Amino acid sequence: MRTLLLFGAIAFSFGLSAQCTVTITPSSDIIICNGASVTLEASGGNGTWAWSPATGLNSTTGNTVTASPTTTTTYSVTSTCPNSTDATSTVTIEVLDLNVTAGPDILVCSENPINLISTVSGNGSNAVDYSWIGPNGYNSTSSSPTISNSTTAMSGDYTVTATVGGCQTQDVVNVIVADVQIASNQFVGNQLVYCLAQ
Repeated sequence: MRTLLLFGAIAFSFGLSAQCTVTITPSSDIIICNGASVTLEASGGNGTWAWSPATGLNSTTGNTVTASPTTTTTYSVTSTCPNSTDATSTVTIEVLDLNVTAGPDILVCSENPINLISTVSGNGSNAVDYSWIGPNGYNSTSSSPTISNSTTAMSGDYTVTATVGGCQTQDVVNVIVADVQIASNQFVGNQLVYCLAQ
């Protein structure tokens, strides 16, 4: 009977050791824009934590730290478990210099298409999500959408937003749709426009 109790205690002790881990929240790798910060939170271990490297961190101890790296950095947190072994977890923060441009302002004659164009840079190998919004509730998720059969009511600012993970950037292009005239010209936005009916 004593032998069985002793073996049970030993098995239970090994079970505790095997379960000793340290985790970081967020648990997956993170993408931020240059100049942004993210909060990292550790749990598990023995209740004390050591973070490294120190670069970009507001502290190297405690369960919660603020990371503001200027380049892509892999952070690790280590805690000593009850069996005197170290448990470590890591997370990588990818820092992007994301930029999107919507190109020069656009002037078209009504009934002609409006070709919206965006160019993105600094996204690394990451896919980009696009979102356009404009007058009259216009929206699109294409990188460079086309609006056919334009009308003067479509004139205004169109904003494109590019998003990669937690990094987001915007640009604006102004669109002027000139009215079609039979045989006269007009000034639109300080430009002389001659739109002829087809």
